[in-house]
Amino acid sequence: MVSATYSVVYETGKKLNSGFDNWGWDSKMSFKDNSLVLTADPDEYGAISLKNLNSNYYGKGGCIYLQVKTETEGLVKVQGVRGYDETEAFNVGSFRSSSDFTEYKFEVDDEYQFDRIIVQDGPASNIPIYMRYIIYSTGSCDDHILEHHHHHH
Repeated sequence: MVSATYSVVYETGKKLNSGFDNWGWDSKMSFKDNSLVLTADPDEYGAISLKNLNSNYYGKGGCIYLQVKTETEGLVKVQGVRGYDETEAFNVGSFRSSSDFTEYKFEVDDEYQFDRIIVQDGPASNIPIYMRYIIYSTGSCDDHILEHHHHHH
């Protein structure tokens, strides 16, 4: 079996990892409390859209791992699937409010090859969404992604 590769978009601290950029809309991306913070404009379904500049796309299928703390709901999507209209985004999951950082893993359908990972303020609540460890793995969500990632250093 081919071993999984990892795209570590963001860990903790004050910037995205090199090779990734925010192509988001109607929102502000800031860094606070060792987290990436998404704050959408009121009444707009603002999002961060984390573009992979290292390569044409992140991978095909696989798993998106992140830790989130928020008092709202959020959507996680992928976009820029090759062979589809680039404007189409596909939901891969959502998260609910949590007062502490909670781990989420979202399986991406095998047919999707994408160049952006999107986190969106689901109800356009204007409530900040705090994120840590945004990692994409070409492998399964059953893997212990964070531990694997740390071994790769």
